[in-house]
Amino acid sequence: MNIINILSFLIIICFNFNVNAQFEKEQYQDVVLHLLSGDTVLYKLSENNTSHLTGFKKNNNNDFWKFKIFSKEDVAFYTDSSQKKSWMYKPDFKNGKFLNYLEMESYLSGKKEAKYNYKPTKHLCSGVAFGLFVGLLDTYQKDKGLLSKKNTTLLIATPLLSSIVLITKRNRKKIDMSEEQNQNIQFEDGFFSSKKSKNHVASFAGSLLAVISIFAINNN
Repeated sequence: MNIINILSFLIIICFNFNVNAQFEKEQYQDVVLHLLSGDTVLYKLSENNTSHLTGFKKNNNNDFWKFKIFSKEDVAFYTDSSQKKSWMYKPDFKNGKFLNYLEMESYLSGKKEAKYNYKPTKHLCSGVAFGLFVGLLDTYQKDKGLLSKKNTTLLIATPLLSSIVLITKRNRKKIDMSEEQNQNIQFEDGFFSSKKSKNHVASFAGSLLAVISIFAINNN
């Protein structure tokens, strides 16, 4: 171990000691951040600055806290231990922020519901089917059948094509939610936003899996 590695190791140890000492000596505010992505984050808030929040984010897999700065552009609001909301998001019609606070909260609830509970199984299977169809068609030769010629660049473009062709249709009746939520257009908008994103990734991944399989079989 050279001198640079030794110094780096000592710096890391000193930093960890400082972090532990800060937790013991300073009073952090325990809050839950509600991000515009639909995620929620357990956070020890140190400073609420004009443009960002400073503090420590809890690791999802263990009790380790990591220093993390969040831009206020990424945070809708945070709640403290008494469930009081402090909003970072501000309605601004001139800049396209048309939702009021209640509407934004409902929109984020929809995004979170789809992000953690919606499973894009149909689009994953459709992506696999699309990839197999195009991949096999790419190897077809008249009078020789399938897998009779080398793949072309069409095979490379297949996953992208699948994510474009296999669109997410909007159908409120097929969304599993309560009657009150079903009547809430903001919840539906948030749900559809996350659902569309997950379907896009699933169809791409399914098609990519099929393409890799076809390529491996055709070049075996």
